[in-house]
Amino acid sequence: MKKRWKKGGWIFLFLLGMTVVCSCSSGRDITDIEGMREQELVQDSGLEESREEQRPAAETAETDLLEAGEVFSPEEQSAKNKSLFFEEAKRQKTGIKPAEELYERLFSDQIFQNGYMALTGLRIDDIDGNGQLDMLVMVMDAEKKAFYGSGCLWIYMNGDEPYCFKEEDCSFYGWFDVFWEDIDNDENVEIVFSAQGTGCGAVGDSYKAVFKYRDHAIKRMSLPSDLEEDYDCGLQVDLIQEPEIDRYSAYCPYFDEQIFFHAENIEGYPPSDKARITGANARGFFNLCIAEYDGKKVLQASEYLYGEGGTVHNVAIAQFLITWEKDGTPKVIKWWIEEDKTRWANNHGSRICYADGYYYYSSQLDHYYLYRVSEDGGQPECLAKVHAGNICIQDDEIYFINQSDGYGTICKMKTDGSGMEKLCEQGNSLQLSAEYIYFSSIYEAEYDKSGRIKEESQESDSALKMPYFLYRMKKDGSEKELIATDVWQYTLSQGAKYAGSVYCSKWVNNKIVIVRMDLNGRNEEEICRFDTSGRITAYENSIYYTGNFYGEREQVSQYHPGYGKITVSAVPAYTDCCFYKGYFYGLNEEICEDGRKVTIYRMDYGENEYKVLYEDSFSCQYPEGGYVSDIYASEKGIFFRKFVSPEKGCLWFSLIQNAETGQWTADEWEDAETTPVALPAENIEYGEIRSVVSMLESTEGYEAYLTDYLEYEDFYITEENEEKYNPYRVCLPQFNDRIPGYKKINRYFQEAYQTAVAEKKDFFDMLEENGRECAQNQPEPDQPGSDQSISNRLDASWYQSIGYNYIYIGEKYITAGIYEEGYFGGIRSWITLCPVTFDKQTGERVSLEDILGMPLQEAVANLTGSVYKYMEGIGRGTFFLKEDDILTKNYNPEQFVLFPEGIGIYYEQYAIDCGAAGDYIFVIPSAPPPEK
Repeated sequence: MKKRWKKGGWIFLFLLGMTVVCSCSSGRDITDIEGMREQELVQDSGLEESREEQRPAAETAETDLLEAGEVFSPEEQSAKNKSLFFEEAKRQKTGIKPAEELYERLFSDQIFQNGYMALTGLRIDDIDGNGQLDMLVMVMDAEKKAFYGSGCLWIYMNGDEPYCFKEEDCSFYGWFDVFWEDIDNDENVEIVFSAQGTGCGAVGDSYKAVFKYRDHAIKRMSLPSDLEEDYDCGLQVDLIQEPEIDRYSAYCPYFDEQIFFHAENIEGYPPSDKARITGANARGFFNLCIAEYDGKKVLQASEYLYGEGGTVHNVAIAQFLITWEKDGTPKVIKWWIEEDKTRWANNHGSRICYADGYYYYSSQLDHYYLYRVSEDGGQPECLAKVHAGNICIQDDEIYFINQSDGYGTICKMKTDGSGMEKLCEQGNSLQLSAEYIYFSSIYEAEYDKSGRIKEESQESDSALKMPYFLYRMKKDGSEKELIATDVWQYTLSQGAKYAGSVYCSKWVNNKIVIVRMDLNGRNEEEICRFDTSGRITAYENSIYYTGNFYGEREQVSQYHPGYGKITVSAVPAYTDCCFYKGYFYGLNEEICEDGRKVTIYRMDYGENEYKVLYEDSFSCQYPEGGYVSDIYASEKGIFFRKFVSPEKGCLWFSLIQNAETGQWTADEWEDAETTPVALPAENIEYGEIRSVVSMLESTEGYEAYLTDYLEYEDFYITEENEEKYNPYRVCLPQFNDRIPGYKKINRYFQEAYQTAVAEKKDFFDMLEENGRECAQNQPEPDQPGSDQSISNRLDASWYQSIGYNYIYIGEKYITAGIYEEGYFGGIRSWITLCPVTFDKQTGERVSLEDILGMPLQEAVANLTGSVYKYMEGIGRGTFFLKEDDILTKNYNPEQFVLFPEGIGIYYEQYAIDCGAAGDYIFVIPSAPPPEK
């Protein structure tokens, strides 16, 4: 039901340099605020000027209009009103007949007073959601044209008597913002109205009013206020400059609470030796909007806080959440200082971020584990031995996708690495609001509380398993709910906490459609469309559409929600990008004569100019193997990953500008002297046969440890001429007493042998079924090609076998390279390795956990981390660990092989690459030697 109408020419406020670093403390534990207030009464902070300066501005504007010498005509104004009404009704997509009926009602009610009142604003919509059109009509004195108090706002609800709002301190010139919603949760709609005045200090002045529609009547609701001025409403906040450089606090008497934060001191006003009040709130509330708090709707309001430099010195924005008691008494339930941590944005999940003096990142040195390091360069700390993606920090907790756990689980922990817990079994594209975690995942009917997917919708099973469904849940993992479907990609509006929007891209009729919805997934509306694929990024007050691998990568589209317009800017080519402090940063990786070239540039949108900040070229084994570079913005700085060498793969670099010279440098960021370094894995190459299984070489002299093997052979067809077709074979090893635990090992293979022999029936049944299908498709006996002998059947070459071709005998362990292979039609046969490893002494089968002495998830992260490092080193960008951990989610932890050099992990055909690439075995030398 909610609709929001924006006034024209709204000036967006950008916060500069503010960072909250401390939580709230009680007023009883802080400096004597009243004492400071008394001492600072005579400061030239500009407080009183800022609260009164709107009056002269209004008077001047009115005087200018009166002196313009215009000749007023009521008849001409009546014609203008009618023309403007129908033009605006058409723009708001109101049908001609309903528009005529609405205008006739205004005309009958003499709203325009025969042309002496000018139409300055019109909103037509079904405000209360009952199917009838309602109206908000703003008029002002057409002859005097005074900015303040010369008009009124008429509210037409259904067929009820219209309500007239008049106020001397309110501007009715037509610059207003209005939305409607049940903000006090009593099942009645409220209309929230803000009219912009002519004040020019801080964020200007505005008149705020809230109206409730209940029982066919309009009643004005009170807003909380402790300001002395009658024309404004808000809460008093004192701005205190602390003795430390760039440190402030804000004290709100309403809460008796003080919040400490960092922001830049203005030049020429250094802090004194003690805390002192140097600023306050400039006027009252502004930017009223709907918000969600603890599962209920509330009203959010902002206040501008200025510092020692006067009203031009914006130090912070205070935010308040407002609700009402049942008797209509307003109540502020929460306040905070808006942290200016929104001057950066990435167009994909972050692998590095900053919070409260620390950088949190996925290490490029140590197996892509989750690390943190203090910004002053202290000792790095490994927080979790997992592959962490989509790293987010909020309220001293880390939220991330644990890519090492299956298809990616959502986890959180304290910022010191303690208390790690799993919140959700599967998810990706993690983002946070103040109370909720947002993520994409497959369809789960249990959480489809609104019934968005119906059984009769004929959704394919494969589509339901794709991560095109958007969910949210509380930060403790509770109240998981599906809020959107068919989501190609999504992003939260920047700085979304209790208020904000969700923007989603959807693939509709071969176009990318961008939609906006509330944070709970309701009130979805299309805002724009694009012809090419790309990614959406929320930055400051705009939505940016950037190209992806398949999209346009020499332009960036900017959608302005306040104006509904799209601006397209041409930029140099990029393969990745981010936004930081008002600039667009593009990273481009391209093939060149030397191999590949990486270029990073910065684009100034206002000037439409760019500057190259960094260039480098490198050579690698696979120059066309995909991108191995990407770029990230954080609250403090720009970082990128780039190829260094075959041994090191890709490393983190920080992009730094010299404050004095303005020159840019790129420095290796992680310290190899203080961080364990993972060695890259080695890949076993195969020969003519498209499988590494044939390349394995057993321990020399392994035959001396074997006795008679277990062997079985049968054929599906044996013809009269003794020709045999479709063999099924089994061959498994048996060990002798040179292996202390040989009896238990042999029993394992004896049981496996019996199981394999029994599975012959499945193979033969498959051949029988295929034979019946072949017979049905054969020509009649007298037709060409009617020979139905087995030798002419397509499945005559089908076979299946189970055997072994590799035996490793070590001091502590034995590995038998059991394999299964066959051919069931198609362009190629198949083979897969099913190795088993035993303890020589006990004969017990052992796992990766047993050998490496670590939990399975950590073991897999350790091993695949070395494989990723190898892939980076040869330039295989398709295996560049970013948002999809393909090596972990497609690895079967039972498929490992022991070698003298280390542990080998096996991927069968199609697991991580195309069928033509065959299968893979990577040997990890960094793993602990299996015999120690």
